[in-house]
Amino acid sequence: MIGRIMLLKLKEQISPINVVYLIDFLALSSLIFAYCAEYFWGVKPCILCMYQRYMTAGIVFIATLCHVAYFQKKYFNIFYSTLICAVLSAFALSVFHSGVEQKWWRGTAACHGGFSSATDQKSYDEQFQKFRQMLDKNKQEAIVACDEVNWRILGLSATVWYAIVQMGWLLMLFSVGLKSKVFSRTSPKK
Repeated sequence: MIGRIMLLKLKEQISPINVVYLIDFLALSSLIFAYCAEYFWGVKPCILCMYQRYMTAGIVFIATLCHVAYFQKKYFNIFYSTLICAVLSAFALSVFHSGVEQKWWRGTAACHGGFSSATDQKSYDEQFQKFRQMLDKNKQEAIVACDEVNWRILGLSATVWYAIVQMGWLLMLFSVGLKSKVFSRTSPKK
């Protein structure tokens, strides 16, 4: 009985802005965690990891815009929908990155040092010069390939864990958004 009452009160408190606060906090925490892993534990990111960081920073920015626009329902609904698109894009990138790590498909050209495939000798020479310049520039840093899992947590790569977290974010955003009629053309009655 008491548990049921507590659950009903919890359901009343779950609103779109509370979900945005939670996602903003979790996205910012994941960025901090990623940078701590890089600088304190020596886990070097690949280019897809860097793209995921950029997308996570975008999620933090859009969630902050949702906070600012909360009292203007029209703008809040626009930013809320934009946040869903950003999380969906980041989720797609995480799934793609997970597939590259598991060798289900090939990564982008940037995953292998940013070089395109060369078809003639001139292209090979240009690629070799780019490679030499990159080596001179980054002598101290090792190039991290996207298809190598360099950090596992409980047997799964950090990318898989992040995809799972983002799926949870999407479920929260959609379920609360549908419940509170964020996606309807008319504002919800209070």
